[in-house]
Amino acid sequence: MNCNNSIVNFFYNKKIDNANVLIFSLCLLIFPFLLLISTLFVKNKYAQYIFILYFSFLFGYAFDYTNVDMDSNHYASFFLNLNEVDFYAFFEHHVLGVFQHPDALDLFQPVTSYLVAQLFPGNIPVLFAFFSCIFVTFQMMTYSLINSEHKRNFTTLILLLSFAFAINPLTNINGIRFWLACWVYVYFTTKYLNDKSNKYFFLSCLAFLVHWSFVLTLPILLLFKYWERLSVKVILSLFIISLTTHSFVVDVFFAIGDFLPNTFQLKFDYYSSQVLDTGNRVISLPVIIGTKGFTFYLLSVFIYLSIFKKVRFISNHRLLRFWKFTAFFVSVFLFFSVLSSAARFLSIAELLIVMFVFMFFQEKQNNGVPFYILMFVPFLILRVLVQGTLLPFFMTEEMLSPLFFVFN
Repeated sequence: MNCNNSIVNFFYNKKIDNANVLIFSLCLLIFPFLLLISTLFVKNKYAQYIFILYFSFLFGYAFDYTNVDMDSNHYASFFLNLNEVDFYAFFEHHVLGVFQHPDALDLFQPVTSYLVAQLFPGNIPVLFAFFSCIFVTFQMMTYSLINSEHKRNFTTLILLLSFAFAINPLTNINGIRFWLACWVYVYFTTKYLNDKSNKYFFLSCLAFLVHWSFVLTLPILLLFKYWERLSVKVILSLFIISLTTHSFVVDVFFAIGDFLPNTFQLKFDYYSSQVLDTGNRVISLPVIIGTKGFTFYLLSVFIYLSIFKKVRFISNHRLLRFWKFTAFFVSVFLFFSVLSSAARFLSIAELLIVMFVFMFFQEKQNNGVPFYILMFVPFLILRVLVQGTLLPFFMTEEMLSPLFFVFN
């Protein structure tokens, strides 16, 4: 059988025979980084997911968790300590005792670690491989909500690259709890906005079980049905006000902590005390543009579409609903963006805006690429370069070939 023909069949055919799977798997085993590139050309969505899942498993397996200042090192230490914890003690403390202890504020990371520890005791690389696969699964499911019914083109490529490298990339498994919660929240919230199903509303609310701080998003979901009744002009006015008026909420945010349960006090006091202060830091202009320029550009595009192109999405109920939620979410967390911990939620705002922009574009009748899509490219490239999100894909032997750890 010709290897090239098998690869072509694997890329394009919906029915794939075992010989094609075997031959292509051998090719990937020798040159795994080709997997990341090849997914851009894969037409078979099942093959595409298999390739990306394979690569994400490899990336997680090779992930560097040795920096003691990083969350990943704490996950690794917690995982190793599970060898000395029996099931009943773990279940009582981390499941039944969730929200009752400062180190048991959510479920995903402890439960996943415990399950992996039972199957692969002491094998930290396998733990991060599982984290990576779960992370990428929600990432790809969110991407498919926008791109599932549309042809592959330049705009969808920009969307995929934004998801993969610029906003919430795979390298964020270093802080798997918060960053996975972002994908869980965005995916189920988008499903809820599209389908109006209480099931997805409930699942979106459960994002706080992945990271406790997502309790802050519950009021947004609960109050959205009232916000949705407001007119476009009122929502747009409130959104613009939020861009310039936010410092006064810091004192209010501090006061909220007095009304929370005691189990949240330590965490809340720690995060609420982290007010952004860049006065003594020297930051180069490229870094500022790379980190903040992408965000500012997205906000600018969102305002531009909201003011000058609103006629096009007002008539589309699904798109209008998504726009209203995006404006609501962005407005709320722009208020709290002076807090470094709350500023992380602006990544969700970025995701929502990017999704809205591409949903808006896909509703257009012509095939041309508008300038606001083209301008994504320089900001996207600079964001990726400044964040260095591509470097981990090149810096380990496993990324060059998994044969390294098979035969090493």
